[in-house]
Amino acid sequence: MIDDPEMPKAGKHRELEPAQIKKSELAVQSVISAINGFTNPWRILDKSRLYSLASGAPIDPEVEADVLRAEAAGRAAKEQFIQERFISKRKDFFDRLKTLRLKTMDYCSKRVKLTSAQGKLFVYKEQSNLAFQLLVKSQIMEMPINLEELMRYPLSPVPHALGSPDGYFAKTNKATILHHLLQDRDEDVPYPNDALFIQDGNALFHMMSNLPPTFGGICMQLLDQMVAKHHFVFSTDCYQPDSIKAQERLRRGSSEKRIIDGPNTQRPYDFKSFLGNELNKKQLCDLLLRVWGSNEAASRIEKSMKAVVCVDGRSYDLTSTNGKVQTSEIYELRSNQEETDSRIVLYLHQAVKWGYKSSVVRTPDTDILMILFYHASRINLSIYLDHGSGKHRTLINVTELSESLGPDYCSTLLGFYVFTGEDCTSAFKGKGKVNPLKKLEKTPKLHKAFRQLGADWMVTDELQEEMESFTCIMYGQARMTSVDTVWVKMMRRMVGADKVLDSKSKVDLERLPPPKVCLIPHVQRANYRVAFYKRADKAIIESPKPHDPGMGWEKTGEEEVLEPVWAIGPILPPSLVEVLAQRAESEEHAALDKVTDYANNNLSVGEVDGEYEHEEEELEMEEIELEDLFSDDEDDE
Repeated sequence: MIDDPEMPKAGKHRELEPAQIKKSELAVQSVISAINGFTNPWRILDKSRLYSLASGAPIDPEVEADVLRAEAAGRAAKEQFIQERFISKRKDFFDRLKTLRLKTMDYCSKRVKLTSAQGKLFVYKEQSNLAFQLLVKSQIMEMPINLEELMRYPLSPVPHALGSPDGYFAKTNKATILHHLLQDRDEDVPYPNDALFIQDGNALFHMMSNLPPTFGGICMQLLDQMVAKHHFVFSTDCYQPDSIKAQERLRRGSSEKRIIDGPNTQRPYDFKSFLGNELNKKQLCDLLLRVWGSNEAASRIEKSMKAVVCVDGRSYDLTSTNGKVQTSEIYELRSNQEETDSRIVLYLHQAVKWGYKSSVVRTPDTDILMILFYHASRINLSIYLDHGSGKHRTLINVTELSESLGPDYCSTLLGFYVFTGEDCTSAFKGKGKVNPLKKLEKTPKLHKAFRQLGADWMVTDELQEEMESFTCIMYGQARMTSVDTVWVKMMRRMVGADKVLDSKSKVDLERLPPPKVCLIPHVQRANYRVAFYKRADKAIIESPKPHDPGMGWEKTGEEEVLEPVWAIGPILPPSLVEVLAQRAESEEHAALDKVTDYANNNLSVGEVDGEYEHEEEELEMEEIELEDLFSDDEDDE
């Protein structure tokens, strides 16, 4: 027998066998993918803010102040304790301690108002593992709630599978789907000659380096980069009221508003932080149009064969003659579409009218690729996508790739991409995009359902059922069609076949599918988003408002902020609402007793400030400890 050094004998160094090496490499890639899916605290632009690692969103300034001063406040309280009770002895050692009442990260959690059967109004917020505690409580009550019945309620203000406790969408790495589609395409794509170059302007703002000291200099530097392409369209986003992008922009954070007086205004030291404010970006876009249309830019514009800039939904053709720049609006491109992502389709159709045979779209965003896949077959020119940066920068022949995939697959892919998570829709925690896509590819009967997403503004019952069926497949239950049934089955598997659900059960609610009442508005949001993408070839899109019924969004609070509808109907069954109401009432009575005790001891209300806070209309529950929630049952034994 000949010894092969690359294939050791059985039982020796199995880790060196090709199959084991491949398995190990896949495991490493899986770990890397998981890490990349986390929020990277070192990539956050505004270092002056405190962020939530769960959502990546900046926290409330009041919470930030309390969290950052917590240690100092604790040390000061310790020194005060020593001074008052040991040195001066002004207070007895056993006198009650005042709580500091510092706000923690938990304060940022999503809140909802609940009303008990007696009409008592109180606030229920996402906190710790309270939803799991309520789940356990429902099974040890005098009349336990049937799990199938219980799953008609999400049990928390934000479904664990779709969002973070502070009310933001769950995120996933969108680029993985691009890598999956290109994994067998390693050939280099040559850059086309005389192509129309379309630049995502907002993306370029963030990618700039070696910035000039003034805003006018920044505008000229941008123009120099565009002029080098000879034929270009530079497009920026619009900022509209009631935008479904508002939550994503809020998650990314907002910086201080600055005034740009003109080209000579000095840029701030932290330019990327400056871009965190919508009004700042709008001012920059307006200034850019002004600078590029000035005679100072004439010598640069002369070098271009085609120069178009798009600001605030309007597009302008720039030409230079005898040292003067003429600016004329292109009325065919006047649009109410908010994002460059979708408006690029308009520019491509216009490029055909201008006589171009090819076009290169430059952006780091995967969203645009999915939109282009859908529209490529209806645009009579070769479309390329210049994607990535540095050594990962690549040129993709979108037209060729979309033809190989086929129009039906591309239409299915767009619906799938939005359904499994992008900027304005939730991802399903722990699912990603590639594995669900592989499952969808093996289930042709559901392809039509994803192609129907966005065909109409309202979601039909049939489409909703198909989306629910795919969600069951995504969670490994291909024979089921009800997410609530899948939830119960998976939960019982976590608890154990012969075990009873209790406080020690290892149940991870994030690994369970969202209940149907939460999946319905998720499908509505996905449908609303896809509907815009599919109509991207229209300059003016007539659409319902996002907060109209059936669109998956709502306006909340006094400021009427646009937020996602997380669930259709109540989030808790009436019996559990009463459990929380009783707990809230007992805490209220306990707090009132403390005030009475202090009053009887001739102490002023000011001296108990910080120990008890009460509002007539609302009583916000403090976090319920596990043993407290179950104490009533233990006392009855």
